[in-house]
Amino acid sequence: MKIETLSAIIRLEKEIREQLALEQRRAEERLEEVLQDGKEELAREEARLQQKMAAAVTTARLGDARKRADTIVAEAVARADRLACLDNESLKQLVLGELSRVVPGRKR
Repeated sequence: MKIETLSAIIRLEKEIREQLALEQRRAEERLEEVLQDGKEELAREEARLQQKMAAAVTTARLGDARKRADTIVAEAVARADRLACLDNESLKQLVLGELSRVVPGRKR
């Protein structure tokens, strides 16, 4: 082999190594970008899910409170219906009995 041929081969090998090193750096930079994007997306998704969970908990609590309120109202309506059927004397006795429980020193 001639020296020019060997020099050309060595020069090409050097260029190939430089290109490989450049491509390696580009690949590492791109990998870092993808990793950073993934971390940011993960943080956004975590925040979104936490908000969604908080909203679901609030909705569940409101649903429970609404059910309890509906039960209380239904019981109050049922009691009012029963009281509406009482004659005046029976209603008077009932009211006096209830007052004796809440007014101090008053007995039935």
